[in-house]
Amino acid sequence: MIIDEYIDNYLQYKDGKIYWKNREGKHKHLNRKEAGSSHNAGYRRVRLQGIDFLTHRVIFFMHYRYWPEEVDHKNRDRSDNRIENLRPCTISQNRRNSGLRTDATPYGKNIGWNRLLSKYFVRLFKDGKYIYCGSFQDLELAQLVASEAREKYYGEWAYDY
Repeated sequence: MIIDEYIDNYLQYKDGKIYWKNREGKHKHLNRKEAGSSHNAGYRRVRLQGIDFLTHRVIFFMHYRYWPEEVDHKNRDRSDNRIENLRPCTISQNRRNSGLRTDATPYGKNIGWNRLLSKYFVRLFKDGKYIYCGSFQDLELAQLVASEAREKYYGEWAYDY
């Protein structure tokens, strides 16, 4: 049985979760129970025909009938798999909706410090290249420029946090 048919036959969606249905034999006790388990990264996973899938990707497929490159949680809550919180995206778009990296500068997203000029600089990465947005004496001004640049270049994927 191909995975699409398996999902249709054995899973149902309700309120951001997927549940088993139509299970028989030794797996009959799983009917009406939530499918999958929590993963250490905060995502849920479900095993279908011996293959692990991220639950939010399965839910997206169940509603839209295709597998996008990536599926993003709009509100950044990995446990919130309601269909209205999921959207298709590219890898770079998904990264824009992530929090600050642990090795990020203390100045904010897209802001660095040029020690030779003793100024803050703003640059964004888009479509495989850096976009330089200027250098500034004032950190607050650099943060404002970075926020506006993200809005201009990233649109709905622009996040200040």
